[in-house]
Formats: sequence, C-alpha cells, structure tokens
Amino acid sequence: MKSNAPFVSVLMPVYNAQEHLSEAIESILNQTYRNFEFIIINDGSVDSSDEIIKAYQSNDSRIKYYKNECNLKLIKTLNKGVSLCRGKYILRMDADDIALINRFEKQINYMEAYSHCVVCGTQLSYIDNDGNKVRDITLPTDNSKIMASFLFYNPIAHPSVIMRTSIIKENKLQYDEDYLHAEDYKLWVELSKFGDCANLGGKLLKYRVSENQISAKYGIEQKLVASKISNDYFVEIMLELGLCNIISYGCYKKIISSNCYDSDILLSWLLANSVFNSRRLKILVYLKVLLYSEYKFKKFVVNSIIKKLFS
Repeated sequence: MKSNAPFVSVLMPVYNAQEHLSEAIESILNQTYRNFEFIIINDGSVDSSDEIIKAYQSNDSRIKYYKNECNLKLIKTLNKGVSLCRGKYILRMDADDIALINRFEKQINYMEAYSHCVVCGTQLSYIDNDGNKVRDITLPTDNSKIMASFLFYNPIAHPSVIMRTSIIKENKLQYDEDYLHAEDYKLWVELSKFGDCANLGGKLLKYRVSENQISAKYGIEQKLVASKISNDYFVEIMLELGLCNIISYGCYKKIISSNCYDSDILLSWLLANSVFNSRRLKILVYLKVLLYSEYKFKKFVVNSIIKKLFS
C-alpha cells in the first residue's frame, strides 16, 4: 500500500437512492474515525442521486465519486469498487442505511488487534422507511459459531462489514456473479479459508428494511442460491474431516437435501463438551447434526460421528 493511501476505504454503491442517500452519506462523514476515502459509485441512477452526491463531494475531499456509464448491477459495481479501494481495510455501506458514529473506530480497532481476522461485521437494528426501529438482530460473534452458521444461513450482514483488503486482492477474491443475490454469503465463505470471521457485539448499523430490498424482491431466488452455498460448504467440511465414509450414499443425499433444523437440544449437549478443540471439529459439532428430519436417522449419524471422533 502506498504511503499516501488512506488507511481505510469505504465502498458504497448507489442506485436510485435519493430518499435516504443524504442520511447514509452523513453517517459516514460524521464518523469518529476520519482517515478514510469514501468511494461512491453511482450505478446509472435516474433520480437525483447524482446531484446529492456531488453536493457532498464539493465539501469533503474524502469522497471519490464514480459513475457507471450504464446500470452494471450490484455485483459488477461492487467488484469495480473493490478494485478502486486503496485502504488497508474495506468497509461496506449501503445507500439507505445508517452507520452509528463510532462504527469505523470500533471495527478498525478490532481488526488492528486481531490480525488473523479477515472480515468483521456488527450487530444490527432493523429500521423502517421512516427510521423507526423495527427490531434488533443478534448475530454470532466468534469464529467457530460463524463458520458453523455458514451451513445454514449467512451470519454476517453485508453493509456492516470491514474486510482486510490484502486478503481479497492477493488471493484474487471477488463477488461471484454465479451466486446472484447471495454473492456476499459466498464471499464470506471464501474469505474464511484465509482467516477468522467475526461480528462485534454492539449494534453499529441501522439496517433499513423495505420492499425494494433484494431479499424482498428476489426472496425465492436468494434462498435457492444460499442453499447451494450452504450445501457446498457442508460437502467441503465432510470431505475435509474424512467423515463421508461413516454414512451411506443414500443417507448422505438425504442430509444435504433436508431442510429440518430441529436439533437444538442435541446441539446444546454437543457444544457443552469442551473436548472439541480444533476449528473444524467445532464446526462439525455445530452442524445441528447435519440437517436430518427423522429422529432415528439423526441418532444413527450422531452416534457414528461421535464414534469417529473419539475412537
């Protein structure tokens, strides 16, 4: 990194975001941590987003404003933005959310203290279109629980993250267009191969819930892509641990196609056993016993895994 490069880069794509754009921009410019470049990419907006951004840019040199000649959509715009980032860290922001004033300071301090961490999110408060709190969202904080959660859902909120730029660029990682509407989920899984993931315990982002969100507009498609990510991740872990040989092919197919998550009691019991020390074994323990639907089948696989681990 060049000596004159900003310490961190903030990346915010914008598309027809005039309603809440000023609030989002101000929440970034007013951060207690001030040594950053603010990369804003207008992805072909046809509302007044352009005028709003230019007004702020004229008063704050930290804003680096780029305009796509046409609407490239989110994934291409994000990858373009990552390539423009010069900071040690990349912080993501969405154009309708609100970052709490000390968000950057807390996340940068964490990343500086834990050099093995490659991506770190925060807890969230959902807000409605008028900024009223809908509810608080609690996400897992430590690496083992986040890694395990990848088997079921995306446990890191995209607009809340800070990422280690060197890991992304040195390993040529990017948002993958083959995982449309869940490209962030896929990126976290890939990043996790190079270090730890975390979520800070405090709520540092107000996340706006609206009918225009990807999860609202493309919910079915998003779930299908997310299911592929979680199933592929499951297969990777089973192969890495050499546990595929403890179950038959038919049972294996049944595991990865099931959508039952009703093994919380068993999960709690397994987590209470401190003998699981390695990161991968902790992940295995947290599989909620691998997504089965039938008790006898579940009991068979659990016993097989325990036998494998302790024999």
